[in-house]
Amino acid sequence: MALARLNVKAITVGLSLKAAYVDGLVIPGELLSLDLDKLREDIAQAHRDALALSVEIAYPTPENVVQLIQLAHRRALGLSLEASIPTDESLPMLLARAEAQASALYSLLSSRGYPPSG
Repeated sequence: MALARLNVKAITVGLSLKAAYVDGLVIPGELLSLDLDKLREDIAQAHRDALALSVEIAYPTPENVVQLIQLAHRRALGLSLEASIPTDESLPMLLARAEAQASALYSLLSSRGYPPSG
């Protein structure tokens, strides 16, 4: 703003590297330029990969602890359903499954001419 009061206009100035010399090695300018959008995407992907790995190996961090708890809950519920262990949460699902199995058995027996009992 101070420059504008003095009627001095800002300009963008850049540096174009032709090459760099490091420890006896000449690096061409093309290898020195950075694609910032690609770099941002690579860093974001690395973060996603690290988060996925930490969840997969169950390594708790502040960033993944909620996911780990949710995963543990889903696995525990699945185990209780698979082993038919009733819990407050699994009991309605176990009863629904038992009802569906009983209905299927009733239909099968009825189709083979067995009269329903009761």
